[in-house]
Amino acid sequence: HFPQNNEGFLTKIRAKMVNRNVLADAAQAIGMAEYIIVGKNFSQSFKNGSKTVLSDSFEAIIGAIYLDSGIEEVKKFVSRILIKPITTQEDFLRDENYKSQLLELAQSRRMENPVYLVITEEGPQHNRTFTVKVLIGDEEYGTGQGKNKKSAEQDAAKAAMIKFLQES
Repeated sequence: HFPQNNEGFLTKIRAKMVNRNVLADAAQAIGMAEYIIVGKNFSQSFKNGSKTVLSDSFEAIIGAIYLDSGIEEVKKFVSRILIKPITTQEDFLRDENYKSQLLELAQSRRMENPVYLVITEEGPQHNRTFTVKVLIGDEEYGTGQGKNKKSAEQDAAKAAMIKFLQES
C-alpha cells in the first residue's frame, strides 16, 4: 500500500494498526458494538465502552474473514476500515510522541534539532501552567501549554508538526 514511504513511516502505520484504541474505534465505526453479546456481570462495563472487548472482537472479525474468504478479502477489509482512516493527518498525529516526530522531521529535512524554551510559568506552585516555544534554528515553529514542562513541550511540538504538515 505504501511503496513510496520509508521504513519509519511503515513502522508507525503498523503500530497504529495493532493499537487497541485504533481497533476499538474501527469496531465502533462499523457498528460492531451493537452485535456484541456479553454476560450480565460484564454488561455495565461494556456499556461504558470496553476498548479491549471491541478491539478483540474486531480482530476476531478479521480472523473470520480470513477463514471464510482468504487473505485477499482481509487485505481489502483492512485497507478500507483501518489503513485509509489512520493515514489522515489528524489520526496520524493522534497519540504520538510529537517531540520525537518533530525531531525526525527536522533531521530528515537536514534542519537543526528542535530546541524548547520555557516562555512563562504561571499559577500557584501546586497548579502551574507552563508555556513553551519550540525553535528550529532561529525560527519559532510553535508554542504550547501544559501542567508541566514535558506536556508543554509536547504541545509545542504538536503545533510545529501541524504547521509543517500544512506547509507541505
